[in-house]
Amino acid sequence: MKKVLVILGAVFLCLPGFSGNDWMETGNGKIDCKRINLHMRKANIILDDGQKKEINYRDISSFSQNGKVYLKLRLFEENKPTNKMAFMELLGSWNDLKLVKLRLEDLGSGESSRYYLYNGSHYHLQLDDRTLKNTLNAFGLDVAVL
Repeated sequence: MKKVLVILGAVFLCLPGFSGNDWMETGNGKIDCKRINLHMRKANIILDDGQKKEINYRDISSFSQNGKVYLKLRLFEENKPTNKMAFMELLGSWNDLKLVKLRLEDLGSGESSRYYLYNGSHYHLQLDDRTLKNTLNAFGLDVAVL
């Protein structure tokens, strides 16, 4: 019984460190948030102290929401750069390589997601079904992360 109480006490002491708060990285540094609401061209955030802020996407370099990290990276279509930037979910990293996922559900295309490899912030490769499985294995990830 004493062991159970000690373990429960340790868990409750650690909970504030795992509050699950979201964050946003801008040119001015990292901002801890209670909530992030994404809209067409801006993000509305509620800070830990309850203060509300509005931040344009152009000022955001990355953010974390619901335990997932999103990076703003140049969008490539058919291995060609576009003038567009997109927030992509970081699935894993290995050395300088980043495996990211771009959701397409809202764009009306037949695809639900695309997967890319970036070397730092530089585009490396768009993955297809065959290369995606091999890349997941190399990153030590399971298909369940998709």
